[in-house]
Amino acid sequence: MNQKSNAAKQSTSSSELFAKAVQQYQSGQLRLAEQNFLAMLAAEPGSADAEHGLALALVAQGKAIEGLGHFQRALALRPSFTEAFNSLAQTLFALAERGFAAEIIKRNPAIARLVEQAKKAWPGRLPATELFADGKIAEIAKDSFLLFFLGSSRLRDAEIEQFLTGVRAAILKRAVNQPGEVPSPPVLAFYCALARQCFINEYVFSQTGPEKELLAALRERITSALAAGTAMPVHLLAALATYVPLNALPAAETLLQKPWPPTFQALLIQQVQEPLQERQLRERLPRLTEIDDAVSLKVQSQYEENPYPRWVITSSPSKKTKIEDYLRAKFPHAAFKPFGRTNAVDLLVAGCGTGQLVMGMAQVFQGVRVLAVDLSRASLGYAKRMGDMLGLINIEFAQADILKLPMIGRKFDAISTTGVMHHMADPLAAWRGLVSILQPGGFMHVGLYSEIARHDVSEAWKFIAERGYGKSADEIRRCREDIFALPKDAPIRQATLSPDFYSLSDCRDLLFHEHELRLTLPQIKRFLADNGLEFIGWDIEESFLKKYGEEFPNDKAKSNLDHWHAFEEKYPFVFAHMYKFWVQKRV
Repeated sequence: MNQKSNAAKQSTSSSELFAKAVQQYQSGQLRLAEQNFLAMLAAEPGSADAEHGLALALVAQGKAIEGLGHFQRALALRPSFTEAFNSLAQTLFALAERGFAAEIIKRNPAIARLVEQAKKAWPGRLPATELFADGKIAEIAKDSFLLFFLGSSRLRDAEIEQFLTGVRAAILKRAVNQPGEVPSPPVLAFYCALARQCFINEYVFSQTGPEKELLAALRERITSALAAGTAMPVHLLAALATYVPLNALPAAETLLQKPWPPTFQALLIQQVQEPLQERQLRERLPRLTEIDDAVSLKVQSQYEENPYPRWVITSSPSKKTKIEDYLRAKFPHAAFKPFGRTNAVDLLVAGCGTGQLVMGMAQVFQGVRVLAVDLSRASLGYAKRMGDMLGLINIEFAQADILKLPMIGRKFDAISTTGVMHHMADPLAAWRGLVSILQPGGFMHVGLYSEIARHDVSEAWKFIAERGYGKSADEIRRCREDIFALPKDAPIRQATLSPDFYSLSDCRDLLFHEHELRLTLPQIKRFLADNGLEFIGWDIEESFLKKYGEEFPNDKAKSNLDHWHAFEEKYPFVFAHMYKFWVQKRV
């Protein structure tokens, strides 16, 4: 009787503790919520709900990596825990976007050891016999975080790249030399995830001469089998897909008509079905202007070959907000005027690329009607497919040259143009054209390269010119491998710190672009004054804003461009990505 009574009291106590922790989490008392979820787990170690609650409290405090283990435990305790699964997926998406994937992957001791071995062997490869001995590949394939990140986001880490490059070479060698060996389902899933990663980074990993010979042999075998209509082992197709996209095979579409394991079906969707959809979508997109400017034509050619950037995931906002409310929350001390639109807001995204920024704005901003334009139909097809996948019906995509947008007879309440104008013959002329179609009181989101911050890129261009690299995929791979081989104190090694270094199109945009011009803050200040624009504030890391505030405490709005110029000269990498800021057109 006493045992039952004590059990009932303990259950009541645990329920009360859980309810208290949930209430604290919901009211923002995150540290207290964490403590009470831990106390409940001490009393009731098998509570999936408490593990999930603790994970959420940790994520909300910025301890997302620490929270991952608790999400995993919640799912281990209750495999059908849908809410915990969704929370884990959202957390992983956010971590991938913030570049934490490599850190999470290296927390696996088995992978960390192989990463170190790959680093020591580089530019050689990890021996295939060693990787396939003692179940190492099978052990790697068990890591669910590795498989998630491989299939959903571009990994941006030199050591992880060297590790995966070695693993890929070992898989290829095994596939060619032992084609009859059938990998287990988890190992096949790993092959497919690695192939998806290689497609995401556009096969940027380097290839040795022996690898190229093995690849040619495997490709010939598969091509012949497809032509003859004979069966092909699925793991050989997956191995090939780590080097070349399956849509490059003759009659690749016939692969969609056959039954395959689910993990390979996902690979086919990525490498065959979705590219087919993009080709069909881009053929139907309207063309708003002619494209005949010499520089525009060169840039268009680059992005038709390498749509930029290739992205896979994006975080969905919890709620929508008006543009002016968003700006007021982001820049509380800025002296801009609300334009007070009560109906739909017309937003132009000039130079939308593959649409990642467009999707974010279409999801975040309330009541917007978006026109998204770009030179490249390949990029637009990618963007249109992603918009359709996300169910966004408020976006109109079209091909156009920014230089000629003033001729289409439309005005806009807001314009976003980031990462585009510095690739034009005269960035300031292009900017003036966009200002001319912005409504009085309208907002503009601008991104331009910094002369100061891009100094290292200038050094990289000298390195590329001196060594005579071409602009083909093989030449970009060769250049990257040579940069990896340089001493760590070599100035051009700074390029490896850029996330753009880790995919073919991004690296081409970073180091091999057809045309690039850069500006300084004094030039931008003069342009704003001459064209009736008021500076609102920066899209920049909070740490830089905090540092600026410490050095210029009297500039509450953090908008004095003379001060920012002095700040940039002192800290040259503050705008390493680009100048990105908001302005308003005077009424």
